[in-house]
Amino acid sequence: YLAIDLFLSDYATLVVGKFLSPVGQFVQNLHPSWINKLPSAPIGFGAGHGGSQAAPISEIGVQLRGGALISEKRINYAVYVGNGPAMLVEEGEEGLEIEGIDTTGRLDSNGNYSTGGRMGFLPIPNLEIGASVAVAKASVAVAVGHTEEEEEPDEEDEHDEELINDRDYLVYGIDFYYSPRGLRDLTFRGEYI
Repeated sequence: YLAIDLFLSDYATLVVGKFLSPVGQFVQNLHPSWINKLPSAPIGFGAGHGGSQAAPISEIGVQLRGGALISEKRINYAVYVGNGPAMLVEEGEEGLEIEGIDTTGRLDSNGNYSTGGRMGFLPIPNLEIGASVAVAKASVAVAVGHTEEEEEPDEEDEHDEELINDRDYLVYGIDFYYSPRGLRDLTFRGEYI
């Protein structure tokens, strides 16, 4: 990852570059292998561990993140615009089939961009409840099992038109984090993406 963080104020930071997706808690807080010691990521978060799940892992773009105090309650936020995800396709028995989604911040977005973010609310100390969303058009990446050279357009290829059709991409989620006072090493986390 390579990102530049510009502190605009005590309540806002502008991030530019390749950064971990702010959608949900797992990716931005627990995904790195030096934090997550499990051999695999939870279901839905496999792209950073060799899979191709739909939850975004990283973005190349611009992000605004920060926090504020509203009516004695704390909130935090992150909104971003980045390069969109890509569909991984493979030749199947009935034509091209979508095998997965590549959400690991790519340089080529084919003109498609992803927008989204997360809002966290802390109603009491040590409890955070969050909601996330990401919206984009997913373009087609190199077909599974093919090389970049094989992806050259072929005038006689009957699937070329299928390959250029973008698909809608929508990810939403909710999450929570709770660490009871007095039990320093106990934390409850949950996330639905």
